[in-house]
Amino acid sequence: MFPFLPKGVHQTFSGGMNLSKTYRNVTWNSYLLGSYDKSYTNGLSNAFRNLGDLTSHDLENSTDYGSMYDVIGQSSLKWVPDDKNTVNAKLIVERKRMDDNPNDLLNSSLYTGSDSLVNSLAINSSQRITNTNNLVFLDGNWEHRYNKPAEKTTLSVGLLTNQTDYNNAYINQTYAGDVPIENNNSIAKTNANYNYFANIQHSTPLSRKFLVDFRVSTLFSSNLVNRTGEDILTDQTALPSPALSANDFHVRNNQTAAQTFLFYKAGSLSIIAGLGALVTNWEASARDTTYNRINKAAFLPGFYLNYGMGRSKVSFRFIREQASPPMSDLLPATDSSKTQQVTRGNPLLSPYLTDKYEFNSGIFIKKLGSVDFQFDYAVTNQPVADNYILGDGLYPLLSYTQFKKAQSITGSIAYVNVDQSTLINPYVFLFYLWQSQYQLNQQIATPISFDAISSTVGIKMNITKEHTLNLRVQSTINSTHFSTAASGAANRFNVELRDDNKIGDGLYYKFSTKWILIYANSTYDSIKPVTNFNLYKYFGKQHNWQVNCGINNLFNVDEINLINVGITQRTISSYNYLARYANIGITFYPEKWKN
Repeated sequence: MFPFLPKGVHQTFSGGMNLSKTYRNVTWNSYLLGSYDKSYTNGLSNAFRNLGDLTSHDLENSTDYGSMYDVIGQSSLKWVPDDKNTVNAKLIVERKRMDDNPNDLLNSSLYTGSDSLVNSLAINSSQRITNTNNLVFLDGNWEHRYNKPAEKTTLSVGLLTNQTDYNNAYINQTYAGDVPIENNNSIAKTNANYNYFANIQHSTPLSRKFLVDFRVSTLFSSNLVNRTGEDILTDQTALPSPALSANDFHVRNNQTAAQTFLFYKAGSLSIIAGLGALVTNWEASARDTTYNRINKAAFLPGFYLNYGMGRSKVSFRFIREQASPPMSDLLPATDSSKTQQVTRGNPLLSPYLTDKYEFNSGIFIKKLGSVDFQFDYAVTNQPVADNYILGDGLYPLLSYTQFKKAQSITGSIAYVNVDQSTLINPYVFLFYLWQSQYQLNQQIATPISFDAISSTVGIKMNITKEHTLNLRVQSTINSTHFSTAASGAANRFNVELRDDNKIGDGLYYKFSTKWILIYANSTYDSIKPVTNFNLYKYFGKQHNWQVNCGINNLFNVDEINLINVGITQRTISSYNYLARYANIGITFYPEKWKN
């Protein structure tokens, strides 16, 4: 049995070890980490989802029993045979298993844009989930340096394998009237993902100001899924369900890229200009069916400019990148484990390009601090939501499609004074996000947009060299806009105080408290301050070991509210928080022992 340490709703155990060794020109470093967590949680969420001319409102009360263990090991080797060559190798192995048993009581309602009720459902659901994941990552690279300064060649190869076994037995009872509609299903899914990659890079200077860099990279990716779904009848007979199944669904993604970069450096000015091409061979198929096959070449330009003025700078970057849809959006099988939101993948999705424009500036003002500004703009053809109302109108089905272009803008302004010699160091951070895209509902395209503003204002006080006080106020204000429905908003405000101080020889304390206020649905909700206090005592001449103790959640806050707002969904969640608990720990620093 593991020696569990109670932490409210969690019982946890973790441990690890690290080994390092250097012999002549070879350095070896390895670590092994293991953790186990057993939990019981309660949650209450209030979610609003946009479905074009309909709005879904889900009020959910959930309980969840779960356990998870994770074991990960890493070993790395560095060999420097001479001053011109370096060889590195890394191996990572991880095994993770999760057992989860969520149970939900849900009231789900569909409304028109004028708030007229379409239907109202009461749903009781329970799931028994097991998920096992095995990961192996192996990477090796060789760097050769030439007599000519800054000239070098790098060759790297590697592989990443990820194998998953997933099982879920679930029951949903849906009440649209007095007689429930029940679906009892079981899912067994295996996923084998293999990725092999290699790249070669050569850099050579053309003059004191110019350097050219050539890169060729390739990726061979194979992702195979077998999913078997069954309907469980009242007599416990299992019948195969084609709608829930996808056998031998295979996604192949082979890419080869060739790029050339020209670097220019003169005084305070730096410029990087890049040209490249990416050839992609993409195929999504299942047994005798080919859903999507693409052979295409994409042009990959890039540009970067940076101008420095002492401790200030201005920079601009443009880059074009390609991304691939995740397997969960591709798999042509229906997931009805949540009947209020049935999902189905779309195997016709394709890799997509994103153009990103970034502008950054940092201005340093003596005795006042630094002011940083950042502005990013992106255009992409990423998959967007595609909603249907199934059958008798009881269940919304969510899939994904690629329709026109999506846009996003982010901007931030930050002011920081980091002068440790002054008593008061104020700081300000302002972040803005805007997104615009289309959403398909019953084959009708609906434009939607989302914007959010997050601001942080704080003061850090350096009372002494060992005593700092940090007061921070943070707010997040956001809203979503639809052409066919009312806008939605949910805001969060935090006030946080941190006090770190040395009170004796090798004795320190850390105190923190946070008060949270949420505004949603025209009402305010707050929780008692989440407060922690910890003591740290160092021993030994070199402080080579430490004992710490403390109390977390001093006022025993029993729940915490979270906000998750996106372009298509707004969720207010309430979860039971870790109950008040004491902690004690011992930390050793072996690297200081030999001193």
